[in-house]
Amino acid sequence: MKKKECQLNELLVETFSVILQLEEKTIQQKDFKDLSIREIHALSAIAEGNGRSMSRMAASLGVAMSTVTATVDRICRKGYARRIQQEPDRRKVQLVLTNRGDRVVRLHRLFHRQMVRAAIKDLDPFEQGVLIGSMGRLNHFFKDECRNLGIQLSTEAKL
Repeated sequence: MKKKECQLNELLVETFSVILQLEEKTIQQKDFKDLSIREIHALSAIAEGNGRSMSRMAASLGVAMSTVTATVDRICRKGYARRIQQEPDRRKVQLVLTNRGDRVVRLHRLFHRQMVRAAIKDLDPFEQGVLIGSMGRLNHFFKDECRNLGIQLSTEAKL
């Protein structure tokens, strides 16, 4: 690899790792020490379609129903979400956030807003466009690679 490619590779690898760690630790420091990053992303997915069903959540996240069930069991047991059984078919369950879960989602959204603002701080509109274009191309590359490997993607974070 050329020097610039090596630098960019190191930045991408390190940034991805730091984002995940910081995202989790930021939420945990705000009195939510019992949550993993997967659970935080599950709460965000519920918030995006509040009242969504377990099967819709599994489909939108591109994960197995058993993965969603285990994650939802944990966040419900911890008091961040609730299952509401639907009448007349009580097998159908809707997921809703509790007040505590809603607080986590708001903190998570704040983290992302701050991250985006830090990324574009001090960039003029042209530079912002270049950054957005570069990130878009990188995102497209990853999605193409996933499709080539038969990996089903969603637009939401994975559990």
